[in-house]
Amino acid sequence: MNNILFGPFIGEFGWELCYWQGWVRKYSKTFSNSKVFIASFEKSYPLYHDFAYKFIPISKKFLDKKYSFNGYFPNFKNLTGKEKKTFKNLYDLEIIRLKEIIRNDNKNDIIHLPFYPQRDRSKLSHLIFLIKKIIKFNNEELIHKENPYKGILIKKYLDFLIYNYEKAWDVQAPPKNFQTINFLKPTTKVNDLYLKVRQRVNTKHFVTLFPRKRNVFRPERNYSENKWEIFIKKLVDDLNLGVFICGTPEGAGLSDFKYNNVYNTVFEKEELLLDLHISLLCNSKYSIHSQSGSAYLSMYTGNFTFFFGLENYRKRFDNDNVLNSKYKFLTKYGTDPDPIYLFEEFKKIYLKDKV
Repeated sequence: MNNILFGPFIGEFGWELCYWQGWVRKYSKTFSNSKVFIASFEKSYPLYHDFAYKFIPISKKFLDKKYSFNGYFPNFKNLTGKEKKTFKNLYDLEIIRLKEIIRNDNKNDIIHLPFYPQRDRSKLSHLIFLIKKIIKFNNEELIHKENPYKGILIKKYLDFLIYNYEKAWDVQAPPKNFQTINFLKPTTKVNDLYLKVRQRVNTKHFVTLFPRKRNVFRPERNYSENKWEIFIKKLVDDLNLGVFICGTPEGAGLSDFKYNNVYNTVFEKEELLLDLHISLLCNSKYSIHSQSGSAYLSMYTGNFTFFFGLENYRKRFDNDNVLNSKYKFLTKYGTDPDPIYLFEEFKKIYLKDKV
């Protein structure tokens, strides 16, 4: 028996949701009679509770640094040479810490799979992989025949990425058939918190709303907080809907917004936050977003996802909606629609479903 360590995952949550947890779930099945350990951000445990032997939260030292993430990794483009060195030292120490935790559980060998394999683009093996991907020849058997951890992974890829970031912009993600993605469900750990939070909104029906606010990575996708407030007030006053504001303290806006039957969940227990959001999504029908990776979270719970953004991203959302959840993606006014227009479009869907 071996111990299989996946991670630590240190990237964007949208990537963890769409291009990591599904691959880990499927690829871990190739290691029969092994214990699967998964390391990621503390709040991410609901993504793995159905199959992991043990989930290990990554060190808070990563969180303390407040790295901006891009794909599977921090956005090294925005880091100084000293910050890059600090990150690499933290990462190496984290691997030592994780392996020590596993050894305290048992003394079996450890197979470490740090992230989805990133192939060397200058090698023929990568070209062959891309051709097979395009003609959809990369089936389940090829996971075994072309185990990416047997020679075609760049040696010390993280070192390569840190110091050659501009050459590695096209991060490689697993194709759909290399993943097993299931509908997300809350764990029993969050039951009490959900019941407490639900009492803060005194309406029969409610929606979740994720007001993206990023100051470093693509801030142009943020939607005006003033416009969000106008939109939310219409939901409450005209449709008698409760609204739960969701997201993370570092990635969501409207932190100071107060209104009747509106409750901000962002500052609830951090370690339970994702579990709470999944629980709210599973107990409501609609979720509202700007153009953000948070839209995938509601899709992965089967929630009707209402969001807006740029038309050239529609194909990506179609491709990544692997569970075929219902959604409405408004693109007429891009990332900055008028809030009244936004409300009227949502109202059409809501009232149609009520008939």
